[in-house]
Amino acid sequence: MISTEQHMHAWHQTLIDHGASLDDTQSFIFPESAGYVSVDDSRSSCFYLSHLRCIEITGGDAHDFLQGQLSCDMNTISDTHSGIGSHNNLKGRMISSFRILKISEAYHLIIDQSIADECVAQLNKYAVFSDVQIKINPDMIFLGVQSTTIDKALHNKSSSNGAVSATSTAHSIRVSHSTARNMFALNVIHAQGKWTQLLASCTPTNNVVWKALDIHDGLSWITHATQDMFLPQSLNYHLIDGLSFTKGCYIGQEVIVRTQHRGKIKRILSRFVIDSASLTSPSAITPGHALHHGGKTIGVITSTAQIGKRHYVLAVVHIDYAEFTDGLCDEHDQEIHINSADTSTPFSISKSS
Repeated sequence: MISTEQHMHAWHQTLIDHGASLDDTQSFIFPESAGYVSVDDSRSSCFYLSHLRCIEITGGDAHDFLQGQLSCDMNTISDTHSGIGSHNNLKGRMISSFRILKISEAYHLIIDQSIADECVAQLNKYAVFSDVQIKINPDMIFLGVQSTTIDKALHNKSSSNGAVSATSTAHSIRVSHSTARNMFALNVIHAQGKWTQLLASCTPTNNVVWKALDIHDGLSWITHATQDMFLPQSLNYHLIDGLSFTKGCYIGQEVIVRTQHRGKIKRILSRFVIDSASLTSPSAITPGHALHHGGKTIGVITSTAQIGKRHYVLAVVHIDYAEFTDGLCDEHDQEIHINSADTSTPFSISKSS
């Protein structure tokens, strides 16, 4: 019997045999991706989302257990609709965030690899008296596609964000609010077949571009660098059905709801495009690092991705500075040249919130 490790090795070797290489973060680099210079590129692209892991929750109490733990309303998650949520600490700060996919009676949290093990440990702390089993599923991998022209490969014709459709080998999730993007969740034994299918119409593309497209869509995910820093509404999770104020109790709920009702949210998610050539210290433009203006800390970076000469950035910024393009500095007080700054993500954002 072939083991998961052997299947994974065969899958990775297939990518390498077709010209891919591994960078320092163990992400696959595709030579065909070199010409991708902007999130506005209209080419059809496919991605191996090697930065993601799957946490699987099963058992008779799985639904009720997660309903009492996560920020989202689990009643909205079904075999045909996925969702977004977070697991928070007692102060309402996000320990982890993820997409949630239901397959039969099992729930799958699609999460950044840097926090997968810790997320399992945190959930297991509360699972002692529930009939649930929580573990990383090493067999499941994730592929992505951006295209408006390959419906046969997408197997998901719905334009509704979060919509799920299934074939015998993969589950397709509509993941974008504004761009034609789908994610495939599938067992690694089917990876080569699905990848071959996608290559017939798509260009293999580095997953940093997928991260930039998330930023373009205003989607920010917790990684190890940003744990315990943000309330869910600071990352707009209340605007993408990732946060419920009405479902009842869950970890951190009291602080989250009280903050919302008292109107104390003074920092909002803002999107910046930074000229990479202007950065004297590119390492300062990374998640968890501060942004300054006039000597004051006015925000914290949540997500970054560099494509060509541009850094795409999401940051939680004080509302008075959310659209500034002049005088913004990194945490070393080196000025940053902002090509554009806005809060016009695909979600309706009110600065008075």
